[in-house]
Amino acid sequence: MKIYNKIVVSLILTTFIMHIQLNAEETKISPEKCSMIKAKIKINQVYQAEGNDEFIKEILTDSEFCGGLYSCFVFKKDHTFILKFDDYQEEVKFTEKGIWEIKDGNLIVKFQGNHKSWSGSYKLLEYILAFDDKMKYHYTITIYIKDKTPWHDQGLAYDFN
Repeated sequence: MKIYNKIVVSLILTTFIMHIQLNAEETKISPEKCSMIKAKIKINQVYQAEGNDEFIKEILTDSEFCGGLYSCFVFKKDHTFILKFDDYQEEVKFTEKGIWEIKDGNLIVKFQGNHKSWSGSYKLLEYILAFDDKMKYHYTITIYIKDKTPWHDQGLAYDFN
């Protein structure tokens, strides 16, 4: 049963990454940060989020990471964020602001507008750097969220070359 679960999870993660690659434009992140990510993370190696708070903060700070379908977060150095949310199925579209932190392997967000109920601590599971030279953007770094999120995405990803 464990092998079957791993295969299913791998297929879901691959589909998630491919969806991002096909439907998202390259988000904003510095070339220096892209180089740092490629230097510090081995391709297709899974890293546990817990115990790597500082590295995850370094990756997220001053960067824009998008979920697979609905969300795009801009994480600022002053620990504020902007969420651009677009539920194309329900025709709900808005921008929300808040404060963010990474602590003990959790993404802690405090929304300040109409979606205060979305505030909370969301357990980060792991992160991985994928590579595919056939895709428009060869690299995708994805940070997976264990907990269900009210913004409907179970990961944060960034595509780059």
